[in-house]
Amino acid sequence: MEKEINIKIIGTLTPEVGVAEKYTVKKENEPFEIEPITLGSDWNDSEIEWFVHVRDAGKWRFINDGKKIGKTVDFTFSEISQDWEEIVIIVHAYGGKDIINISPQPAAKPKITFIELLDENKKTPKKSFTYGNWIIARVHCVGMELRPIVVTLWENDGDKYKLNTKNLKVNTQKKFVKRGFADIKFYLDPMHANLANSKADKGESDEGKFHEYYVTAEIAGKEESRRATLDTHVANPDYVEKKLVVSPTIGFPVREVINSLMMVDMSPQSWWPFKETHGKCKNCEKDITLNDIENAFGTYINHKIARQEIVKYINEFVKLSKEKGKPIHLDTCLRKAHFFAQIGTETLGINPDWMVETDAKRYSVVNCKTVFGDRAKHLENAGLLDDYCSDNPQKRLLNYVYGKGNGFDNGNGNEASGDGYKFRGRGLKQLTGRGNYKDASKILKDVFPEHYIDLEANPDKVKEPKYAVLTAFAFWEKHEIWKVADSLKESTDDNIKKIRSKINPGLAGWRECKKYFEKGLEVFKVNKCQPVDVTQEDNGKWRFPIDNPMLCMYSQGGLLKPWHGSFGKNIRDELANHTGNDLLAEPGTKVYACVRSKVEKIYTSSSLAGKVVVLKVLDVETFKSLRNENYLPKYKNKGEILEKGFDPDGDLYLTFWHLSKNNFFNVGDEVEYDDIIGLTGISGWNGINFSTRNPHLHFEVSNVGSAPGLEGKCNPSVYFKFKTEDELSQNEIDFQNRLKEKEWK
Repeated sequence: MEKEINIKIIGTLTPEVGVAEKYTVKKENEPFEIEPITLGSDWNDSEIEWFVHVRDAGKWRFINDGKKIGKTVDFTFSEISQDWEEIVIIVHAYGGKDIINISPQPAAKPKITFIELLDENKKTPKKSFTYGNWIIARVHCVGMELRPIVVTLWENDGDKYKLNTKNLKVNTQKKFVKRGFADIKFYLDPMHANLANSKADKGESDEGKFHEYYVTAEIAGKEESRRATLDTHVANPDYVEKKLVVSPTIGFPVREVINSLMMVDMSPQSWWPFKETHGKCKNCEKDITLNDIENAFGTYINHKIARQEIVKYINEFVKLSKEKGKPIHLDTCLRKAHFFAQIGTETLGINPDWMVETDAKRYSVVNCKTVFGDRAKHLENAGLLDDYCSDNPQKRLLNYVYGKGNGFDNGNGNEASGDGYKFRGRGLKQLTGRGNYKDASKILKDVFPEHYIDLEANPDKVKEPKYAVLTAFAFWEKHEIWKVADSLKESTDDNIKKIRSKINPGLAGWRECKKYFEKGLEVFKVNKCQPVDVTQEDNGKWRFPIDNPMLCMYSQGGLLKPWHGSFGKNIRDELANHTGNDLLAEPGTKVYACVRSKVEKIYTSSSLAGKVVVLKVLDVETFKSLRNENYLPKYKNKGEILEKGFDPDGDLYLTFWHLSKNNFFNVGDEVEYDDIIGLTGISGWNGINFSTRNPHLHFEVSNVGSAPGLEGKCNPSVYFKFKTEDELSQNEIDFQNRLKEKEWK
């Protein structure tokens, strides 16, 4: 019987992600060498086989791209390899066998490794693209997790070195890298064919049978990192057949000349837990432009600069609110159409002359009757309307129509107080009434503290573009008008009156609003918008435990483990259960009761829970109406479950952990759905803060209140639609990353 040969693998056990590492096999007592053996050796290369196996979610599987032949081979490990539980390289030679465990290390520096051009089915194209197709640029990176890359589609107009000095830039997009790559979709608009042919050489009617396109990708802000693909051919629809026939070719992806283990073979559908979301369209989160405003409301030559200032502040504060994790809800095409229809109605089409009520355009008698209805009629019956309208400024008129006792005071004093004129309409929303100025100040302090000003004491600030925008946002958010907007997709009289009543209870201007909304549907391409998730209706009886609730993407140690915040058995890497949902929250975030309840228990735990509030649900009917019988555990493969011994018809409790403050109420108090019952924190054992990279609110739904363990508890996501990682906007991802970079103590 032939003796088995003892063999040994030589090579690093800690390869750097994205770097090709050589591995060789040697016989016992054979001198070490890491170069391929020459032909004629007693080791036949074809009889030496290498394999790579990985353990993922508790199961072992073979990696196709890991099978190699020869004495010396090279492997390149991708970003995803760091998330596998175990990786082994196995070699077989002459009956001998050796195994080593591999632990890939993060890339030393971020880089783009290669770009693939795929068809709309995410497959390598088998024929040339045509106009009307989608091209998907898949950009592979290392050291770039959740960082942005800038990707551009170009039409090649002769700059063979692709320095982009004369080529046509078609479209540029920014995308965040997830699990080592990012997919960017580009539409080959047939209109671009005309533009490409317009650059044909003199005497030619077109640029030939094919137009050449290519893609570049670079790390945001680092042009030196740019990589480019080879040209891919797109059939020219205007090509006229000539005697010389050009054979079509396909531009295939550029790759580094390496054996790219786990980079080429792995289809994202097989391992990528962040499934592509189709909830947003490309226009939903686009910045507002001056062109949008002019298309919607017409052009005011004398007010171009003032309107540009307004546009600037709209975009600036929308972005800032998202970075703070308290986003302004102006992030869908439909919401934009409704928002601008309302502020257009209030300001005569964003006309800066109407930024302060009556300063530039006074009320006529006719307008007064239209806008103020019975209030104007009372003045007319008293023989005062003509006189009041002839005043300049119209102080008496506004003090009367907005005075206390007339039904539209909004917190003003009586006619003699002068509040009606002092707190007259200003800004994009035409913020009116002392109470609304006060409310707007509170919202500014909460969402934009660095821009806070007491508007009640300084009402004239609202006419400035900055505060004209901020107060419009404050009103939009305070009265949750965006929720009404989500359900009104058609321009019917009833729909417009419904949302208009949230702005003006007397429905003044609803017909103008209808016209503006119909124009907004066109300008913001609402009918071309991809589906958006309709807001879970709160019907005035319930709300989320915190504003903009999202599950934590990172573990307490700062690792990308979005399943850690879900409800499940052994969901913490098969080591520990988790009894609720972890909702990312900067310490000090307000915590709400959710539904009408009774305070069951307030205490400081001797366990990790820290400062805790337990509520017993009183409005059972509303709470039961929230249950989603169709909810499917997103992380079932990690251990997420629906419930453990939970009875939806039993007593219902809501439990809130890790609070920094939990003494807003006393045990036995009844609380309404929108009462603040605490502030988030990072409290743990005996109320002492623990150290974490994901400050959060731990939230539970149960029959058992503060009892430990899973028994008698339900996955909160069955009742509440919290955002998961594939539903986050780029700004929300930025927010998660910003909190993760700090060690909270």
